[in-house]
Amino acid sequence: MHMVAPVNFKPGQPIAIGEKLGEIGTTGESTGPHPHWQAYTIGPPKGIPRRYVQQVQNTNTYFIHPEYFLSVIAPQLNTETNQRSGAQQ
Repeated sequence: MHMVAPVNFKPGQPIAIGEKLGEIGTTGESTGPHPHWQAYTIGPPKGIPRRYVQQVQNTNTYFIHPEYFLSVIAPQLNTETNQRSGAQQ
């Protein structure tokens, strides 16, 4: 992960929409600052096509494929955030 200190959360900690998780930076041979992230649920997610979900071996945790998250979930989160803040679409 290319986050630099301070990181403001712990693994498994719930986070809120718009909450600052940390600072992004660059390490190794990367060409510039960029974040790496993953989305998981505890228990099978509802309403997500199975092809976008992978169960983490021997757990009740499920990985949501970034393609689905970016194309479906993130735009919904942005719309909800903008509606709460009164921002124009």
